[in-house]
Amino acid sequence: AMCASRSQTTDPRVLNFGYTSESWELAVEPLHHDRPGRNGAEIGTSFARALVDRGLVAGKVGLVPCAFGGSSLARWTRRTAPARTAPEDEYAGDAAVSIRGNPGLPGDLYEHAWHRGRLALSAHPRAVLRGILLHHGSTDGAQLELAQAYGAGLRQLIADLRVDFDSPEIPFVMGEQGAFVGIESVVPVPFVETIRAQTEAVAADDTFVEIVSSARLGHKGDRLHFSAEAYREFGVRYADVWAELEEKRRVLAPGSSEAGSALSSECVASWGDGATNGFSIFESSCCVCPELILGNGRDPCMWKLKTSDRFA
Repeated sequence: AMCASRSQTTDPRVLNFGYTSESWELAVEPLHHDRPGRNGAEIGTSFARALVDRGLVAGKVGLVPCAFGGSSLARWTRRTAPARTAPEDEYAGDAAVSIRGNPGLPGDLYEHAWHRGRLALSAHPRAVLRGILLHHGSTDGAQLELAQAYGAGLRQLIADLRVDFDSPEIPFVMGEQGAFVGIESVVPVPFVETIRAQTEAVAADDTFVEIVSSARLGHKGDRLHFSAEAYREFGVRYADVWAELEEKRRVLAPGSSEAGSALSSECVASWGDGATNGFSIFESSCCVCPELILGNGRDPCMWKLKTSDRFA
């Protein structure tokens, strides 16, 4: 997410899967590096701290950031052809400068996030994907045709992530577009109401999808991006909604939370030798694309995916 003040405060219970290190490290803002020098506060750190402070998860929380500012939903559409074996991380750090504003290729960001999730989950013996966080839609809301097709594309994205991470009931938490977003935004979003309606329809049709309210959250002055304070409050709201979905999942699909169950963005489950030693992984996409919360390691044999060879 591109916004102001970043926090340099760390918490030993909150980890981030680094872009360059490809290992677990203490989470420090900015978590994303798709806009060097412009990334700042975002939902990830406040979300994770709310989970551990309130005892909503035991053990540590890991975040796997995969977002890319200004990306359309088309870039989050799963490719049908096999992906390259080991893609270069061209969407982070200095390399991102050369493609700033690049519309990208269909499916490239889905592939990128899937590979990062794969590395992160295999990097920790007790890592389990507990859910998916998403905040997206303003780019597609700039064009009527894209806005009208948004619901169908979003449904497919959710379905594909659940299949590829072998977690059919994974909680999928989506943030509402700010009330300030619209025709007067620094980048006009004339069809934001269509995006809102399409997103609400998707959530209404899926038991394990919920929308996080952005009511009373302010912008940073451009009527497009939330302020730093708003992002942090938004993260806490994401945690509350995730906890509600997790409780619903425990009641309606208790078997999906068993140790050893497959991973999926922001999913809720336990892993290893007890909840106290658990390592919960979350994939999150703040304002742009999905972000994961995973572990540190690359052994593909540690992946418990039915479709582990989809992009091999």
